Amino acid sequence: MINEAAATCPLCGNDNLCGIKEVLTGGTCWCMNKAERMPQELLERVPPDKRRQSCICQACYTAYMREARSREAQ
Repeated sequence: MINEAAATCPLCGNDNLCGIKEVLTGGTCWCMNKAERMPQELLERVPPDKRRQSCICQACYTAYMREARSREAQ
C-alpha cells in the first residue's frame, strides 16, 4: 500500500498517480513508458528532505521538459 506522502508529488503537492502498485503486479507506471530518463536537473529540484520519498508527477515532468526544450531553442 502506498501511503499518502508517497502518493504526493514532491514538487507541486498534487497526486503523483504513481503506478508502483501496477509495477508490483506486472504492469507499468507512466514514468517507465517514456523514452528519456528522469532528468537529473528535475530531480535536483526536489527539496532535500523529500528526495526518494515519492515520485514526481507527470504534469511536473511535462512542464519541465517543455521548459528545457524552450531553453534549448533559444
